[in-house]
Amino acid sequence: MYLDSLLGKNDSCLMALLDYIDNESDIPVQKNGYDCGVFTAVFAEHASRGAEFIFSQQDMKYYRKKIMLEILSNQIY
Repeated sequence: MYLDSLLGKNDSCLMALLDYIDNESDIPVQKNGYDCGVFTAVFAEHASRGAEFIFSQQDMKYYRKKIMLEILSNQIY
């Protein structure tokens, strides 16, 4: 699904993204419908450090608490 708040249409972009996703493998997979934000934050944090994506669905409870602590303490660890 492609949602564009400007109501644009970019099929070539969608095909490029689909090809990219099809070629990716061996990355953590979200197994529910509510951890997308946590997965996104964890992927971004790992990518910013150049770290391998070594986490799983089971780690999301830990990362949710870690993100909450970082927000409440105004510090990123």
